[in-house]
Amino acid sequence: EIEIFGFSHADVGGLVIKKWNFSSEMEQVVSFHHNIEGLEKADPYVVKLTSIINLADAMCYKVGIGGWEDEDMDLTTFRSFDILKLTEDRLAGLEEKLLESYAAEQAILD
Repeated sequence: EIEIFGFSHADVGGLVIKKWNFSSEMEQVVSFHHNIEGLEKADPYVVKLTSIINLADAMCYKVGIGGWEDEDMDLTTFRSFDILKLTEDRLAGLEEKLLESYAAEQAILD
């Protein structure tokens, strides 16, 4: 996106959130969901919520939701994994729940 357009979907999303008069916290979450390091000194609530979005996005990518798949992606190396104080077992459970929910939703749409 940046290479082609000069901006990312996170940049656009942050501007849309601002235009729609959402909170500055929500604007930060959307704008930094791929760059948690940019929020290290932000309000802990914003950092935690951004970490949830970051890890959920990566998890979707890992399992192939959204068009790409990288099953070898190690989510335990993500800063968001540490910020959220997850364990490998908890992360595996979340991934399993994601796949179950996704399959159930797909069945409704089919």
